[in-house]
Order: sequence, then C-alpha cells, then structure tokens
Amino acid sequence: MNERTNRTKIPFMVIMISVMVMALSFFLPYNTAVGDRKEKLEENEDKVFIKDLDMKYKDAKNMSVFEYLRVFALAQKEDGDEDSMFFIVVISLVMIFTVITAIFGGLKKAVPTFIFNLINLGAFSFMNLAFKAERIVRKNNYTWGVAYYFFCIAIVAIFVGAVWLFVAKVKDKKEIQS
Repeated sequence: MNERTNRTKIPFMVIMISVMVMALSFFLPYNTAVGDRKEKLEENEDKVFIKDLDMKYKDAKNMSVFEYLRVFALAQKEDGDEDSMFFIVVISLVMIFTVITAIFGGLKKAVPTFIFNLINLGAFSFMNLAFKAERIVRKNNYTWGVAYYFFCIAIVAIFVGAVWLFVAKVKDKKEIQS
C-alpha cells in the first residue's frame, strides 16, 4: 500500500464510522423521560400506550427518532394531523441527509461530504428545536437521550474527517504534480 492510499484511509474511516454512529442514533433513545413523566410511565409500565403500534408505557420512557417517526405516521394516518406531517418531513430530511453524507463519504468526496453534513446539522438542529417548541422535549418531561449526543459527536467527527480527507487529497495532488 502506498503513502497516498494510507493518507486518505484514516479520514475515510473516521467519516464512515461516524456515519454509522449517526445512522445507529435513529434507533437509540433520542430522549428519556424524567420526573413526573417517568414516574407515570413506570407506574403503568405494562399497559398499552399506543395500541396500533404495540407500544407499552415502558417503551415510551426512552423514545428513539424511529419510534417518533412511527407515532407521527400513525397520527397522520388516523387524523391527517398537520403537526405530525411536519415532523415526518423533518425527521425524513435528517435521515435523507445522513444517507447522502454517507454516499459522498463512501466515495471519498470531501467537499460534498462536508456540505451535506452541514445541511444535516441544520436539519438536525431544526428537528431538535421543533421537538422543544412542541414541548415534546422539556426539562420536566423528557431530556435528551444518548442518540442526541451520539449524533452531535458524529456530526463533529464527520466535519473533522471531511477536512482531513480534503487536506490529504490536496497533499496527494501536490505530490503527483511534483
């Protein structure tokens, strides 16, 4: 293996591992119940919370983004709820930008990886603000779960990996030209 291949290997791995962490975050707890909300959910642990989704109260203690997507999709289907459609679109955008970031990262395209990660940061931040604005996540109800923090760390790591990859490719180009 030559030096040029080695130069891009580590930033590529940083990007790809971070994208995997980002994707995994959709299935980890996005928020965690606290205070009175947690007590209520624990008291009714085995009771049905949402029948059509086969979700019990204990499942609502640590909700993932994917579980929220299922809840919003059900609300949209049953009621045509506009707020639910809004959340479906916002969550879907975060998922789509994660996939696009993964594609460009896999192709070792530093600039598009950086740009779509930046767009994903905006979509993720907007999603978080929307959850707070609708009082889904608030201090006395739910706090951010592990997925929120993993996603934030992954976004930063992808930025670092994309810049590192860009610098490595520029060095490779200069080396070839000389």
